[in-house]
Amino acid sequence: MFLALSGCRTTADTDKDGSFTSLHRALAEKNMSAPAPEHFLICHGYGCRRQSPVALSSAEWRQIRNLFHPPSRNAAEERQRISEAVGLMERFSGAQTGTDRNKAGTFQAAFRNGQMDCEDEMMNAAMYFTLFAQHDLIRYHRLAGEAHRGFFLGGWPHRAVRLEDTENGDIYVLDSWFHDNGHPAEILPYTVWRGGWRPAKEIAKE
Repeated sequence: MFLALSGCRTTADTDKDGSFTSLHRALAEKNMSAPAPEHFLICHGYGCRRQSPVALSSAEWRQIRNLFHPPSRNAAEERQRISEAVGLMERFSGAQTGTDRNKAGTFQAAFRNGQMDCEDEMMNAAMYFTLFAQHDLIRYHRLAGEAHRGFFLGGWPHRAVRLEDTENGDIYVLDSWFHDNGHPAEILPYTVWRGGWRPAKEIAKE
C-alpha cells in the first residue's frame, strides 16, 4: 500500500546553500553536528522527538573504516561504500537503541518503539556521513543539504540528504528510509529521486 511507504513532514525546496544551512543548523540544534565513534546521538520517534546515545566499540568502528579501505578510486565506488556504511551504522546503532525494529517507510509500523520517519532517517544519515567525512573517509562528496519532494511531484511529502559529487557538481540523494533497519541506503541522482523513485521491490508490495 502506498501509504505504508510515504508521508513525512517537508517544506519547499530551497537553494543549495539555504538547504545546507538548514540541515547543518538542525544537526547542531540536536547535538549531532560533531559526532565521534565513541559517542553520538541518533533520532527516532518521528520528527526526531526522541534521541538515544550510541557508542561504537573499537571493533565496530574498525569495520566501518575497513569499508573505505583502500580509498575509493572514484565517486561511484565511494557512493557504494557510503551506502553500505550507513546500513552498517544502522545495525550497530539499532542494537543499542531498539531502532533495530525500524521498518521501511513511515506507516507500516507507525509509532511503534524504535520506528522512524523520513526526518529521523535524514538526520541520522546526515550525521553518519558527517562522521565519515570528519574521519577522512570521504574523498569525492560533500554534504549539500536536504532534498525534498512532496505533493503533486513524487507523491506524499518526503525528505532525505543531498550529496554533491565534488568532481563534477552532480547532486545525489542519500535515502535510508526505503528499507528496514540495517539495509544499505539508497544513493541515486537527485532528478531521479525527485521524480518519485522508489525501489522496485517496495512497489511490488502494494
